[in-house]
Formats: sequence, structure tokens, C-alpha cells
Amino acid sequence: MYIGSSVAIKRRWSRHRRMLATKTHHSPKLQAAYDKYGQEAFDWQIVEYIDHKNILIEREQFWLDFFKPVYNVALYAERSHLGRKMSAETRQKMSEAHKKRSGRKWSDEEKLIHSIRMTGKKYGRRPYKRVLSAETRAKLSASSRYAAGYIDSPETRLKRSIAAKAMWARRKGLSI
Repeated sequence: MYIGSSVAIKRRWSRHRRMLATKTHHSPKLQAAYDKYGQEAFDWQIVEYIDHKNILIEREQFWLDFFKPVYNVALYAERSHLGRKMSAETRQKMSEAHKKRSGRKWSDEEKLIHSIRMTGKKYGRRPYKRVLSAETRAKLSASSRYAAGYIDSPETRLKRSIAAKAMWARRKGLSI
């Protein structure tokens, strides 16, 4: 188990998953378990929603003490950077450190080779620039007209309404 807190949960979970997948996670124990058991062995759950970020660290510490997780690097939530003000010197040091991690610079020769290799390519990195044939456009149009019949049907609107009510109830700690 790993306990953490965040003001932006989706972003935090996304960062954890990305770091685990790229083998760059800050928790060696969590990274080792992820590598050994795989992504399927992990379940991401919210233990408690907190409306006020001023008690977020206090509640995180409660759950750290309660569960005693093995994957957390720090067992004290006070080490969080939430609400801390960094000095100008610290911000400057962090800025310099990030500039060093910008990646390998291409030599002029590599740039030229890559430029020659990409010259004349019909499609670049943007698939929306592709020119579609009339037949493909007709198929896409027919498919979207068919799907549109299901998008706003009474059954679909009811399902969306129930799902939205359940989501808000979960956020407020209620059950439906």
C-alpha cells in the first residue's frame, strides 16, 4: 500500500503511473513491486476526499499512521511541499537543474540527416492533416450518423444522469 495526498488527483495518479511505466519512480520499493508484479496487480483507490487543503497533510498523516504503508519513502506527511514558499535562490537552483535535463542535443550533421529523411514525407506528425478520399469521407459520415442515433436517446440520457448523480454522491461521501 502507498498513501499520498494531492490537490489534483488525476494529475498525480497519471504522474505515478507514467513514472512507474518508465522506471523512474521516486519510491524504489514501489518501483520494484511494479516491475515484479505488473500494472494489473495495482489498484488505485481514494481513501478519503478532503475539501480543504489546509487539513490535507493532517489527514494524510492519519492514514500513514493507520495503514503503515510499505511503499512510502517518507512516513511523515509534514515533509510535503504543499503551501511551502521557496526562496528565490532555491527556485533558481531548481531552474538550473531542470535546464540540464533537457535531453541530448542533436549535432548539425544529425539535424541534416533527419531533415533529409523527413523531406517529401506525405504525412507528418499530425494525422488531422491527412487528405481523405471521397469514399472514406462517405464511410465516416455514415458511421457518425448511425452513432448519433444512440448519443442522445432517452436511455442514454438516463444512464448519464444516474452516473453523474453517483459521481457527485461519491465526492460528497454519500451513497446512492
